[in-house]
Amino acid sequence: MKITEVYDDLKTMTDEFFAVSYEMLRFSDSSEEIDCVIYIKGIGQHKAKTFKLALDKVKESMGKIEPDGLDGGGEG
Repeated sequence: MKITEVYDDLKTMTDEFFAVSYEMLRFSDSSEEIDCVIYIKGIGQHKAKTFKLALDKVKESMGKIEPDGLDGGGEG
């Protein structure tokens, strides 16, 4: 899922302020991490390894889908 697709989906889901970002991190021990992050005012920040997982976490928080043991790291 592309970042622009997530942005377009969120425009139809909420009128609140939101932000979508993609983070690529490289640490001093040469390990790397990728985070797809979605923040919506009043719902909070959710991040995961893919935008699909992050968007599913947002939908779960909004009560649009049932919890399904979503995995991929993140904060709610």
